[in-house]
Amino acid sequence: MRGQDVVDMVRTAVAQRQGELIDLAQRLIKIPSENPPGDTSEISAFVADYLRAHDWEPHWYEPSRGAVSLVATAAGGCGRHVILCGHSDTVPAGDHSACASQRTLPRMPLAGAGITENYASRGALGDMPIADEKEA
Repeated sequence: MRGQDVVDMVRTAVAQRQGELIDLAQRLIKIPSENPPGDTSEISAFVADYLRAHDWEPHWYEPSRGAVSLVATAAGGCGRHVILCGHSDTVPAGDHSACASQRTLPRMPLAGAGITENYASRGALGDMPIADEKEA
């Protein structure tokens, strides 16, 4: 399969599942993961549950309390793995009371509201890869 074929296939899949993906993004944004303190156990637990619900077996690695990495293996032992190599913590949202007056942000930073196909806020779109599929 050529590179452009893969890109087209991914774009089609994303377009077909847009509502589901927006819902997922909203749910993820609502989970506190500010750094400091940098505890990603709650958001990692959510992701692990999501992976299990989609026939992946997540493996939890926590070298220090709250610093979680997940590696998931596809059900059925097909040799495919997903490595979540981006970070799941976010920068502090700051004073949330300022958001209510709409002087700084149009909505509460952890509300997960107003997400569209071009949403970018507090880690919704980052500059790091989110997942990378590898052969075992």
